[in-house]
Amino acid sequence: MLVLSPPDREMKQALQVDLGLMAYAEAWALQRRVVAARKAGAIEDVLLLCEHPHVITQGRSGKRENLLASEHVLKQKGVEFHATDRGGDITYHGPGQIVGYPIFNLGATQRDVVWYVRMLEEAMIRATAEFGSVALRVREFGCRARTPKRSWLRLECTSAAG
Repeated sequence: MLVLSPPDREMKQALQVDLGLMAYAEAWALQRRVVAARKAGAIEDVLLLCEHPHVITQGRSGKRENLLASEHVLKQKGVEFHATDRGGDITYHGPGQIVGYPIFNLGATQRDVVWYVRMLEEAMIRATAEFGSVALRVREFGCRARTPKRSWLRLECTSAAG
């Protein structure tokens, strides 16, 4: 169970669903169905967890010129490309990278998307510390983690809120 709670409120739990390796388009379609069910009150809060085969997404504020590989190169490498209606620019997802899609009713806790994203960042920073790595918040939404091999990885929060 995942717990989401503002500092002065009762803790809320969410069902975690491990989807395994799932194509991005399939996961996106599932998220839309789960969001509709959540909005209708048919289900409680859910955290979908999965990995994607190699895929690059471009958010609604993204620019295609920020993708430095051509469609031909992506196809050669077996990397899918999807334009999305989410925020952000160009994002890579691939095998071995856990992706979490929280589908929560923020009105039941605190209807503040900035607070929500900051709480997700804080959870990622703490979880990263549990694995012996240091993570820090960056100016834009998201955080960076330093791995034991001294490389940096990006932990990104996106919202499926509607």
